Amino acid sequence: MKNFFHNISDILLAILIVAVCAGVIFWRMQIIMKYPETVIDNQQTEQSVDDSADDTTTDEEPKG
Repeated sequence: MKNFFHNISDILLAILIVAVCAGVIFWRMQIIMKYPETVIDNQQTEQSVDDSADDTTTDEEPKG
C-alpha cells in the first residue's frame, strides 16, 4: 500500500509540473509568437538610424 501512494504521488507531481509548464507557455504564447516581428522591427530601426547618420552634412567650409 505504501508503494501505491508513492507511485501515485510521483505521477501527480509529474502531471503538476507538466501542467505548470504548459500554463506558462500558453500564458506567454502571444509574446513568444511576436518575438520575430520585434527582432525585425529592431533591425529596421537600427538600420534607419545608421542611414540617417550617414546622410548628415556639415555647413562648414573646408579649411585651407
